[in-house]
Amino acid sequence: MLSRGLWSWIGVLLLSSGLASADLIEVVGGVQVEGEVLALTNRGVEYDPTGEVTFYVIPWHDLVAVRYADGRAVHCERRAPNAGPSAGSDLIEVRDGSLVQGLVLRVIAEGVEYDPAGELTFYVIPWHDILTVRYADGKTLLFDRLAQRANPAPTQPVAAAAPAVPKTPAEPVRLRDTLGLEAMFGWNSSVGGGVLLDLGLWDHLQLAAGLGTGMWGLRATGLTRLFFRRQPYGAALGFGYTYNGGGDTTVESTVDDQNATSNYTFDPVGTLNVFFHYAIDTNPTYTARLFFEVGYAFRFGEAGYQLLHGEALDDEVTFMQPGGVILAAGFGLGLL
Repeated sequence: MLSRGLWSWIGVLLLSSGLASADLIEVVGGVQVEGEVLALTNRGVEYDPTGEVTFYVIPWHDLVAVRYADGRAVHCERRAPNAGPSAGSDLIEVRDGSLVQGLVLRVIAEGVEYDPAGELTFYVIPWHDILTVRYADGKTLLFDRLAQRANPAPTQPVAAAAPAVPKTPAEPVRLRDTLGLEAMFGWNSSVGGGVLLDLGLWDHLQLAAGLGTGMWGLRATGLTRLFFRRQPYGAALGFGYTYNGGGDTTVESTVDDQNATSNYTFDPVGTLNVFFHYAIDTNPTYTARLFFEVGYAFRFGEAGYQLLHGEALDDEVTFMQPGGVILAAGFGLGLL
């Protein structure tokens, strides 16, 4: 008897059975899922079951094979992790007998996209040149360019002999954000302490806008992050502008062992922020991540201020002015 998780994949299949030339994804339990295969990664297979922009992912441990509409196929196996000089790296076995070492980013219709070891430049090896892809953790993709479908575009799941204890596919996950929510705090961070909405336009580009508060009053920001790999994870270079609203503020300090309180008005001032961003995956189902930022905030002009009442505390006010080293941390969560 098929589990409820497997019936969920069958439901996806029935919804998409109208596609005459769809790709097929074989999962455990003998179920086949139709859709447009977008990419294979170390997490699983990205596919579009309905032709909409939103895509889903079937996790790696549920995959048996991926069969493309044109007859090409990729078989999924799990082997021992790579050892020796290639330990910790992915390997691409090419049909001429050579081995290419690096970080395999994804398998797409054109071939395998990878990042050579120690570089940040991406290359693609054409599909017809590839025999296998062996991930560092032992996951292996076997490429079959001559495979033909026995039953193209089925309208019902193929009921293969079920294992004694069939595995249940996990819920689909997203590998990148379309829309996300972030909470951030830190020294000279873009919003001081506050929240941002981020928008993922492409795999490597993310825009964000947010509001928060800092020592120089309300902060409003807009920023761009350029990811080296796929957003929202990993490393990125960021650029942004922050408006520091200023306003009336009470400053407290200790002068000659006595508490001193003064009232100031801070003038608005802006900063140009340049920073390095790094995000760590904490829950891929919701693209949840912890992130850290370091950089520098360049102030536009002077951060003016006027003493309204009390003793002059110029050193304390100078310490509060926007600009300088950026040290920030935060948490992000995918919404769409």
